Amino acid sequence: MNRRYFSFEIVLVSPLSLSSGLSENTDSDVLLDSRGKPYIPATSIAGVLASKLDKLDKPDSEKVNKERLYGKISPDGDNVKSHVIFYDAEYMEETEPIISVRDSVALEDKVGVDGAKFDFEIVEPGVRFKAYIELDDSVSEDDEKLFLDQLSSLDCGVLRFGHKTTRGYGQVKLENVRKKAFENVGDWLKFDMYKESCWAGAEEIKLSDKSADNDIIELELSLKSALSIRSYMTDVAADGEPTAPDYKYLSLRNGKPVIPGTTWAGVFRDAVARLMTVARLQEVKKMTDGKICELFGYVEQGTKNTQKSKITFSESIFKDGNSEEKLVTRNSIDRFSAATNDGALYTELTIYGGKTSFTVTLPKNTDDEMKTALLAAFADLDNGFVAVGGLTAVGRGIFEIDSIKLNGDDMTDRFKAYDFKDFFGGEQK
Repeated sequence: MNRRYFSFEIVLVSPLSLSSGLSENTDSDVLLDSRGKPYIPATSIAGVLASKLDKLDKPDSEKVNKERLYGKISPDGDNVKSHVIFYDAEYMEETEPIISVRDSVALEDKVGVDGAKFDFEIVEPGVRFKAYIELDDSVSEDDEKLFLDQLSSLDCGVLRFGHKTTRGYGQVKLENVRKKAFENVGDWLKFDMYKESCWAGAEEIKLSDKSADNDIIELELSLKSALSIRSYMTDVAADGEPTAPDYKYLSLRNGKPVIPGTTWAGVFRDAVARLMTVARLQEVKKMTDGKICELFGYVEQGTKNTQKSKITFSESIFKDGNSEEKLVTRNSIDRFSAATNDGALYTELTIYGGKTSFTVTLPKNTDDEMKTALLAAFADLDNGFVAVGGLTAVGRGIFEIDSIKLNGDDMTDRFKAYDFKDFFGGEQK
C-alpha cells in the first residue's frame, strides 16, 4: 500500500467571504458549522485545487487529466471516483472568530446603480483553520507532485477561496504543512489523523513559489487628505457623550481602517477606461472596452455571459498610529438656493492622513497597451487626478505613491520619472 496524509493550517491573509446561502443577518451570511464557527468545506477545497488543473489542461499527449486525481461525474454513468480525499477545514482557535459585515454597491460614473446595494458577512484576516487531505494508493509520485503544485498555488495567492477573489478576498497562507506516508497496513490502522501525537516524525513539506506567470506590483501609499469609504451605523450616543456618527470609515473589528479591493478595482477600471479612450474615434472605443472587460472582467445583466477578472487587487489595511480620527457634522446644501436642506444634517467619523499599501497581480501576457494605461492610472493617483472613495469632489481620497515595486524590484525612480518603456521587461507601446 502507499497511503499518504497531509496536514496543514490555513491562515486567512485577507477577508473570507464564503456564503452559506442564508440571509438571516445580511444578504449573504458566512458558512458556519454546528458549533457556530466558520469553516471551509471539503467541497470548496477540492473545487479550488481542481480549478488549477483546468488551467493547466493541454491538448493531446500533453493534456493534464484531472480525472486521475479528482475523478468525474458523467451523464452517461461513466463515473470515476476521486483518488484525493478532502476533509473540512475546521476553525482551530479557542477565541471567538471575528465576523464583520461589509456593504457593497454597484457604481456607474460614481453613482449607485438602482437595486445594486447589498451587504455580506466576512471572516476577518488572521483566522486559522486546520485541514487534512488524503491520497489513496493509486496516486502516482508524479501526480503527488502535481497535487503539491496546487497547494503551492494556494499558498502564494494564485488560488483563493470564496467569492470576490480577484478583489482582495479569500487569500490564504499554508503553514505547518506535513506529510505522513504508510506502506504497512498495521501502522496505517493505528493512525488517527485528528490526534497530534500520530503526526510525530512526519515529513515537513516546503511549498514552492508558483506566481511566476504573473506580474506583482506592490505600492506604498500616503493619504494626503481625508478618506470617505463608509460603514453605516445605528448606534445611539449615551447621555453626555458626543453625537453618535451616522456612518464611519470602513475598518476591521480592531479599528484599523481598510480600503477593500473592490474599491481599488473600480477606481482603476474607470481610470484605465478614461485614459484609453481619450482622443479616440468612437469605432475604436468598442475595441478598447473589449480589452478592459477581458482584463477587469464583466457580468452581462440578464444573461449568463460573464468573464472573471484577470487582474487582482488586494485589500489595503492602514498602518498603526498614522491616521487621525475626526468627527465631522455636515449639512446638505441646496445648490440652487444655497440654503440647507431640511433633515439633511449628518455626522461622519472619518480619518485624515496615514499610510497603507496594496498589491496588484496581473498575467505577464497582459496586453502592452493595458499595462501602460495601468501605470498611467497609478501616475494619476500619485498626482491627485484620481481620488478614492466618496466625496472626492470636495477633496477626499487623495493619495501619494511613496514607492512601487515590480516582482520585488524597486521601480520608484523610474515610475516617478514616467519612464514606462520596458517597465515590465518588454517595450511598452
